[in-house]
Amino acid sequence: MLFLLRITRTKILVYKTTGHSPNNTTDNSIVQLNDRHPDIHSKIMTKEIIKHYFHNDSARRRVFLSFLRKGFIGLLLYSDKEWIGYGWMSTLEHNHPPHFPKYIVPERGFWIFYCHTLEKYRGQGLYKRVLTELKQIASLTSQNPELYIDTDEDNRISQKGILATGFELIGTVGSRYFILFDTWLHLKSKWGESN
Repeated sequence: MLFLLRITRTKILVYKTTGHSPNNTTDNSIVQLNDRHPDIHSKIMTKEIIKHYFHNDSARRRVFLSFLRKGFIGLLLYSDKEWIGYGWMSTLEHNHPPHFPKYIVPERGFWIFYCHTLEKYRGQGLYKRVLTELKQIASLTSQNPELYIDTDEDNRISQKGILATGFELIGTVGSRYFILFDTWLHLKSKWGESN
C-alpha cells in the first residue's frame, strides 16, 4: 500500500506596523493609488459580494464565506468585469489568522493574511493598495492599532510591497506540518529572530 505521507517545514517572515501614519500618509497613499487606477474599486466583502464575484470559483467562495463566519474582514479590488485582488484581516476580537496556532499570535492586534492579485494586474501597486486600505480600516476601529502581516521567506515581491507600506520585519515563524495526500496538519510552530 502506497502512502503519500511526509513532514515539511516552512519559514514565514512576520512584519509589524501601527495604523498611525504621520501627516495622513496613509490617506495620501490611497489617493495616489486610486488615481493610478480610476477604473478599479474596492469593497469590504460581504456574503453577497463573495457569491457575486466568486460564483465560478467554489474553492475561494467556500474559504471566503468561512472567513466571514469567523469574523474576519475581507477587502476586494474589482473592476466592472472581474475581481482583481483581495486581502483578509483578523480583528481585535478574532485575532487568530487561520494559518497560525493561537499561541503564536500576539494577544492584541490585527493580522493581514490571504492576499492575492490576479497575475495580469501584478506590478501596478494594487497589492500595496490592498494593504494600505486594510490598514485604514483597522485605524477606523482602533486608535493606533498594531498590525501584523506575514509572507513566505522566498516571496520577494510580497516582501517589497509589505515594506513599502510601512511594515518592519520583526521575526520569523518556523512551522512543521504533517502532509497526508493534500491535507496539511499543523504539528508545531515557534518564533525565531529576524536576520
